[in-house]
Amino acid sequence: MYEIGRKIATFRKERKMSQTDLANALGITKQTIIKYEAEKNSIPIDTLSHIANIFNIPIESFFSDNNEYINQIQENTNFRKIPIISKVSAGLGTFGIDDILDWLKLPVNIAKKADFATLIDGDSMEPKIEDGSLVLVRQNSILDNGDIGIFYLNEEVFCKKFSQDPFTNIITLKSLNKDYKPVTIKENDDFRVIGKVVGAFDYNI
Repeated sequence: MYEIGRKIATFRKERKMSQTDLANALGITKQTIIKYEAEKNSIPIDTLSHIANIFNIPIESFFSDNNEYINQIQENTNFRKIPIISKVSAGLGTFGIDDILDWLKLPVNIAKKADFATLIDGDSMEPKIEDGSLVLVRQNSILDNGDIGIFYLNEEVFCKKFSQDPFTNIITLKSLNKDYKPVTIKENDDFRVIGKVVGAFDYNI
């Protein structure tokens, strides 16, 4: 049992932050913080990542019961771990603790740019991103034209290149593999941006 809520409260008090202070920093209500700390609400991974950044600790600190180990991690600032999230869970747009498949250790200058990593299924972004690649994702609802992102569309998840017409605001998701046709987002589509891809490489869990 990780008792993540209790650890949030402990780290918060060590930094002399009130529940209101933390809620304001996260842009959520104090009541939500109270429920997190009381283990009454599941904490999304992106929120936990944000909390870790506020406390200036690695996110894996919440998953260890060994305080000495946590302190050692904090002292070693050269590397940091980010969670690898399953593709199916990523499709929901909200990531819970149970969705973590593994942890990825990266140099801190790379890890700080990403909130999580996820595996790519399919060859639509080849040759740049191959089938089975692991991509680093920074959660961000605002993308520029040409950015590669992870998108939720009608209960499916896609890794595509983002394009938005500046005049009509119509969004098109494009593949790098020419065998795949562009996908145009329609008004009644259930669509949202999960995040921006900030890196990709081969990884074997």
